[in-house]
Amino acid sequence: MTTDQNATLSQAGEARSQQSTPPAGSGEKPVQMTESRTGAASQRPTKWGQDVRKWEQDVVKLLNVVGVLLSVVLIVSLTIETFSKPSPEEKALYLEIQFIICIYFLVDFLILFCISRDKKAFISRHFIMIFVAIPYLNILEHFPISLSENAMYLIRFIPIARGGVALVVLVNMVVKKSVTSLFISYIIIFFSMIYFQTLIFYVFESGVNPQMTSYSDAVWWAAMTVTTLGSSILPVTTIGKFSATTLAVVGMTTFPIFTVYVTSLVQGFSKKAH
Repeated sequence: MTTDQNATLSQAGEARSQQSTPPAGSGEKPVQMTESRTGAASQRPTKWGQDVRKWEQDVVKLLNVVGVLLSVVLIVSLTIETFSKPSPEEKALYLEIQFIICIYFLVDFLILFCISRDKKAFISRHFIMIFVAIPYLNILEHFPISLSENAMYLIRFIPIARGGVALVVLVNMVVKKSVTSLFISYIIIFFSMIYFQTLIFYVFESGVNPQMTSYSDAVWWAAMTVTTLGSSILPVTTIGKFSATTLAVVGMTTFPIFTVYVTSLVQGFSKKAH
C-alpha cells in the first residue's frame, strides 16, 4: 500500500468519526458524529440536551404552580363575594384581580407555546385554554352589554377552569404512577365540582326556593345529590336543575373510579404479602 493510499484512508476515517465542539461556556460535552452509509450524520444524546429538557420541565412546573395559586386567589375572592354584599369598590377590586390573573394565564400560554417542540400539536390540544383565560368581565365593563347579576356571577368561574387544568398537569408531573395521578386528578375535580355547585345552587336558589334557607342546606343538597341518594331539597330554577344534573353525573362517574382504584390497591398489597 503506497503512502498516498494510506493518507486517503486516514482522511476517510477522520471524516467518518468527528467530534463536534460545543459553544464555549455551554457546559456541553463533545458529541461523537458518525457518518452513515447515506452520508447523513447522526448525533448521540448529550448531557446538554438533557439539561435543556429538564429546564423546560422546570419552567412548565413553575408556571403551573403559579397558576394553581392564582386560581386559589380567584376562588377565595369568589367565596367572599358569594357570602357578603360587596361594595362597588370591592367589586372593582375583584375585577382588577381577575384581570391581572387572566393576563398571567395568557402569558403562561404564550410561554408554553414558545418552548413546545410541536407548535401545531400544542395549539390543537390547548387552544381552549385561550378562551378560559380571556378577562370577559373586564371586556363587558367597557362595552354597552347588559347582563344580569346571575350571568355575571357564572362568568366568574371561567378563569378558575385554567387553574384546574394547571393542577391536573402538576399532579401528573409530580406523581410518577399514571394510575395514581389519574385518581388524584379525579378526586380534585370531584370535590371542586361539589364546592362550585354548592355556591351556584345557593346563589340561584336563595330567595326563590323556600327550602333553601342557608348555605348548609346547599351542602346537604350536594351531598345527597352526588351520592345519588336524592335530596328532599328540590331545585326550582333552571340553573339549580342543571346543577343537580351535573352533580348526579359527577357522582355516577367518579365513585366507580374510586372503587376500582381501592380494589387495585388491595390486590397489589395482597400480591406483595404472598
